[in-house]
Amino acid sequence: MRFATNLPIVLFYGALYCCLWLWVDVGLIYHCGGRIRRFPAFYWGWDFFRGFLSYPGGLSEYLAAMLAQSLCCSWLGALGLTVQAGLIHWCARTCLAVLGSPRLGWLGFGAPLLLLALYSGYAHYSEPITALAVVALVAGLCLGWPRSGPGVRAATMATLALGLYMAAGSAFLILVLPWAVLEQRKRSPWALKGLPFLLAAGVPLALGRLVYGLGPGEIWEGLLPIARSADRVVSRGTLLLLALYSFIPLACLFALLRARIADCRARRAELQASDPEQRAPGLKAPLGLRKPGDKHRATPKADNPIPGRRTFARGGRWALEAIGVLSAVVGVVGATLDHPLRTELLVDYYCWNRQWPEALAAARRAPQNPHVACAGAQAAYHAGTLLWELPSVLKPEDLLLLDERLSADWRKSDLCFDLGYANMALHFLTESVEVWGERPMLLERLATVNLALGNLETARVFLNVLARCPFHSRQARNSLARLESDPTLAQDGEVQRLRSRMPRRDSVLRLRTKETLLLLLQANRQNRMAFEYLMCYYLLSKDLRGFVQRLPLADGFAGFTPSPLWEEALALAAKRSARPLNLRAGTISRQAQLRLEAMSRAIEAFGGNNQLAQTALRAEYEKTYYYYYFFHP
Repeated sequence: MRFATNLPIVLFYGALYCCLWLWVDVGLIYHCGGRIRRFPAFYWGWDFFRGFLSYPGGLSEYLAAMLAQSLCCSWLGALGLTVQAGLIHWCARTCLAVLGSPRLGWLGFGAPLLLLALYSGYAHYSEPITALAVVALVAGLCLGWPRSGPGVRAATMATLALGLYMAAGSAFLILVLPWAVLEQRKRSPWALKGLPFLLAAGVPLALGRLVYGLGPGEIWEGLLPIARSADRVVSRGTLLLLALYSFIPLACLFALLRARIADCRARRAELQASDPEQRAPGLKAPLGLRKPGDKHRATPKADNPIPGRRTFARGGRWALEAIGVLSAVVGVVGATLDHPLRTELLVDYYCWNRQWPEALAAARRAPQNPHVACAGAQAAYHAGTLLWELPSVLKPEDLLLLDERLSADWRKSDLCFDLGYANMALHFLTESVEVWGERPMLLERLATVNLALGNLETARVFLNVLARCPFHSRQARNSLARLESDPTLAQDGEVQRLRSRMPRRDSVLRLRTKETLLLLLQANRQNRMAFEYLMCYYLLSKDLRGFVQRLPLADGFAGFTPSPLWEEALALAAKRSARPLNLRAGTISRQAQLRLEAMSRAIEAFGGNNQLAQTALRAEYEKTYYYYYFFHP
C-alpha cells in the first residue's frame, strides 16, 4: 500500500531521469560543441581547491565543478541532476508540511520540472543549481526537526545562515526565507520573527565586508544567482533559473496565506457558533449546533463504503496521478527542448568522436545550418559519399566555414585537424580555449597537435593538466609514458598522420577555401580528403575549368573511380569547352550525355522560364549535378 502511494513519485523521477539521459542527452552539454559556455573546469589537487575559499559560495562552486564532470557520461550526469532535483522537491514538500499544508505537496513537482526545462534548452547553470540543492538539503533537515525553544531556534538559525552563506553564497536565502515564514505562522516572539530578515540583510554585509573584503555593490550583486553565473543577458534560461530559486519561498508564502485564510474562517465560524444572534442572515449553523426544532436537520452518516470499492477508488486515483506526472514530464520536454541546438551538438559530438555514419544521419535533420552542413560534408567524406552527392552547404566557402561572420573556431579546429593542417588547428584550438574554457577534449587535441609540431614541452604541460581531470587522467598518463619511451613518437599513428600532411610554409594573408586546399595538396599530394574537398569546392562554385584542370590529380589515388556526379560535371565541361578535355582520370558515360541532352531540351521547352522549369524538373533531376548547375543560385 505504501509503495502504491509513492508510485507517482517513483514514476515521475524515473521519467525525469530517462528524459535527461536519452531525450535531452545531457552529455552534449559536457561536449560543448562550440555553443555552451561557462562549463566549469575541475582538477584534482589542493591548488585548485584553494582558489574557491576566497569568496562566498566557493565551496558549493567547487562541488558543482566536480559534479558537472559527471556529464561526461550522459547516464551518470542525468542521475546527478535527478538527485539534485529530488532534493529541491523534498525541501519544498517538507516546508509545506511544516507549515500545515501537506496536501499542497504536489506543488513540489514544479521545481524538478523547472530544472528539466532549463536543461532541455541546454542552458547550463551548474553552480547556482548545486548551491540550491545543498541549501535545500540543509533546510529540509532543519525545518523537519521537532520544534524547540526560541533561544535554540535563534542560535540554530544564525549558525546555519552564517555557514551556508560562506558555503553556498546567495542560496542561503532559501533557508532563511522559509524559516521566516514558519516563524510568522507560529506564535513566536517578535524578535524571533524579525531575526530571519535581519540575517538575510546582515550576514552578507558582515561576512562579505569583514571576511571577504567585498564592496557594497559586489555584496548585493552576489545575492542574485545570475550574478554568480555571469549571465548578464535576460534569456529564457535566466528566467527559469530565477523561477527555480524563488520556487520554495513562493510556495511557503502561498501556504502561509492559505493557512491565514483558513484561520480567519475558523475564527469566524467559532464566533458565529457561540453567538447565534451574530449569525449573518441566511447563514446556516454547523450541523452539530442545530437545535431539534431547526428546519434543516442533520443528515445521518452513510454506511461505510464497500472495501473493494474503496480500494478501486484509491487505485484509480493513483493511476490518474501517475498519468499526470508522466504527462507533465513529457510535456515539459516536448515544449522546451531546443531541437536545432541539439542537432548541432549531436552532429559535432559524432564528428569529434569519429562516428561518421551517425554524424551523417544526424546532419540530414538540419541542412540549412552552416555548422551542421560543414560537419555533414566531413562525415560524407569519411563515409565515402562526398563524391556521389553534393553537400548541403549554403555556399562553397562553408565547406571550411571561412566566413568571418561565423563564430566557428571550435568546428574549424576539428576540420583542420582532420585535414592535417596542424598550424591552423593549433590556432583555432587556442581560440576555442579562450572562448569556451579549458575543456578536456580541447586540451587533448592541443597536446596531439603540439606533439606533431615538435613542441614536446608544451605538449607535456597539456598532458599533465589532463592527468588531473576526472575521466581523462588515465589516457593522459599513458600518453606521458609513451612520450618518455618514444620521444620521436614514431609509433603514434595520429601524430605521424599530421606530420605527413602539414604544410611547410605559411602565408601572411588570410587564405580562402581554394587556396587552403591547394596548400594542403602541395604539402602532400596523397591527402585525399583535401583533394575531394577541392573538387567538391569546384563543383559547388560551378568552376568547371578548375575542376577539369585538377582532375589528373586523381590518378595518384589507387582504386579511384569517378562518380556519376563527376561524369555529369565532365559532360557539362565538354559541352561548354571549345577543345577536347584531358580525361585521364575519368570518362564521360553515355548515360551522363543522354541526361544532359534530355534536360537541355526540357529547359528549352519552358521558353527561358527557369522558375517553372526548376519546379517541373525537380522530381526527376534533383539529384543530378545538372539541376544544381542550372538552377542553384
